[in-house]
Amino acid sequence: MKSKAEKINNESIELEFQKAFKEQRKQKSKQKKKPIQNDFDQKQFDLLIQQEQAKRQLQKEETKKLVEEYSQLTAPCFGKGEMIIPDSISFGKEIRQVLKCKIPNNCTWDYNLNCKTLTSLCIHKEGNFLVCSGNDGIIRVCGLKEKSVVENLIGHQSMIPRVTFYDNFVISVSMDGTIKVWDIIKGEVITGWTEAPNSTDEKPPYKCLIANENGIFAGCTNKRIFQYDIREKKHTSEYIVDSIPLDVAHCGKGIVCSSEDKIIRYYDLGSGSVTKEIQDPNIQAMFCLNDYHGKYVIAQSMDNSIVCFRGDPFRQMSGRVFRGHYPGAWSCRPSFSPDGQYVLSGDANGKIFIWSWKKGKILKVFEHAHKGCVTDVIWHSTNDSSFISCGWDGNLCYWN
Repeated sequence: MKSKAEKINNESIELEFQKAFKEQRKQKSKQKKKPIQNDFDQKQFDLLIQQEQAKRQLQKEETKKLVEEYSQLTAPCFGKGEMIIPDSISFGKEIRQVLKCKIPNNCTWDYNLNCKTLTSLCIHKEGNFLVCSGNDGIIRVCGLKEKSVVENLIGHQSMIPRVTFYDNFVISVSMDGTIKVWDIIKGEVITGWTEAPNSTDEKPPYKCLIANENGIFAGCTNKRIFQYDIREKKHTSEYIVDSIPLDVAHCGKGIVCSSEDKIIRYYDLGSGSVTKEIQDPNIQAMFCLNDYHGKYVIAQSMDNSIVCFRGDPFRQMSGRVFRGHYPGAWSCRPSFSPDGQYVLSGDANGKIFIWSWKKGKILKVFEHAHKGCVTDVIWHSTNDSSFISCGWDGNLCYWN
């Protein structure tokens, strides 16, 4: 039992504690809240904002550089400077500088070659003269400074579908079943092949031709592509095609062939066999092929479009299709500009179209360039703002 004294002492202690607690609460309530002192400086705030904006700007520049690098990798020509040197634009052992090309404005001069139909053009690496073939079996050497025919190379007896340069020599194939290598200076045939090897026919006609450091590749109507060595002057290899080859082009480490069965075949030069075929019911026959230094190939299709391919590994570039012209079923050969930024081609209505390689848009159309089909258009090898065209009207037009 607790005594009365102990109870009084406990009650007094509790009362004192309650009084002290109330006083503390009163003092806290009486105390005014002190305002928060903001020591943050406006200059520091502005500096932080500037730093954040600089970081974001750097991120934007980095992403822009990545996008540009990707677009340059997918474009035929690397780099965006005014003067660039592609690694495979060498002709033989020489390497020349390529300027950024400009689109010509109009035709400065034209010359009639006294031929009903011109089929193919090829310009020399120095840009002083070009060779032109026709359906009369004559190869005409035209001087661009003289603006006239300098020399006629006579030797074929039928139409010449393709003519090209190999170093300082001219190589031509004809429907008379012959391949000839010409010396321009002497104006005579150095070597040639009058018969296709292992052929049952005497002279099967040749339809297409390319020439590079690997040799001469000629497509024949006996469903073969023959490879010749111009140095040893002999037949080295042949590639079997299941149909008549329409055209051939150099791509990567092999060659590309289009044929009448609407199949694109890629041949390996080492093995001589087909490593890849592109067969699609939506793909039409492609009469003309042209390559950009073996990296990209453009093909003129019968569905009025230009289809693109690339090598290593060989595949079709489904996003690169150029439309707007009307080649029909005629042989209108497309080509690249030297810097790889433009694609140009003629059509069956006598027009010449220029597209942007990256965007695929039509940049310019030359109306009434020729009277009839425009068979071949090539960019000048040294002049960055001019190209040459030929067609069924027998005219050679220089655009600048």
